[in-house]
Amino acid sequence: MNLFKSFMSVLIITAALILVGCNENEDAKETTQASKKESITVTHRLGETTVNLSPKNVVVFDYGVLDTLRALNVNVKALPKEPLPKYLSQFSDAKYINVGSLKEPNLEEISRLEPDLIIISGRQADIYPELVKLGPTLLMGVDNKAYVSSMKENMKILGKIFQKEDEVTQLIDKLDKRIADFKTITEENKQSGSSPKALAMIVTEGNLNAFGPGSRFGLLYDELGFTPVDNELEITNHGQKVTYEYLIEKNPDLVFVLDRGEAMGQSKTAEEIMSNQLLSNVNAVKNKQVIYLTGEAWYLSAGGYEGFQIILDDASKALTYSEK
Repeated sequence: MNLFKSFMSVLIITAALILVGCNENEDAKETTQASKKESITVTHRLGETTVNLSPKNVVVFDYGVLDTLRALNVNVKALPKEPLPKYLSQFSDAKYINVGSLKEPNLEEISRLEPDLIIISGRQADIYPELVKLGPTLLMGVDNKAYVSSMKENMKILGKIFQKEDEVTQLIDKLDKRIADFKTITEENKQSGSSPKALAMIVTEGNLNAFGPGSRFGLLYDELGFTPVDNELEITNHGQKVTYEYLIEKNPDLVFVLDRGEAMGQSKTAEEIMSNQLLSNVNAVKNKQVIYLTGEAWYLSAGGYEGFQIILDDASKALTYSEK
């Protein structure tokens, strides 16, 4: 009898150990599966970056991304505060750590923060090899040849990283509706033959640089439906340098002008340039169809959710003009 009891005890203990072992294996498997879901690998222009989900110490050098993160109620740790767009002025608060400027990041300060994620734009691409040593670094920014779709793709990536996918879907739905309403008007103008010939320009200290389809401001033509006055402009980051004579020759009905000096917090020159007597007979000037763009949204924070609303607000002024 005692031998039987001893035998049964051994069986019970062995079974218990097997169950414990199975549970441990299952727990380990679940932990491994969970860890796989706690990160995302993002392919971008400079390579691939693996990022932990819902990172806390986030450094952002792309004001467009900063804009979208604010719309998603995501906190950031640090950013460059020079030159900070006015509509993002809340980030000038001391609780946000200053990590230099867009062109001169403070690498020592970034290193001290031990960031979980660094998000950069093309302006910081040259120092990407240095930044990846300090933390996972992701290049974002919009593709000028596919502005809206690349902007929305960036929003979706941010939604996955910060686990805000539902919120991103809602924002994109709002954007899609507004863009569709906008294009309905520009398409109707084209069909009725009343679509003005448009030109986008940057004014920098008296220099005129023009942009056509596929360029930095190509979204006006490619995405929003305005008719370009010139389809042959060079596609460069800073646009093709043009003269007063060029404007007189092309004679655009509508001109979009960005004052780079104003966007960078420097002196304004665009209005003075466009009011030059030499341009008085250009249709856009003569008919008061010169639109001065909000430089911060177009130049500093491209691809941001609220910034794109500002872009649409600016472009909408031209819809009123085109109906005259």
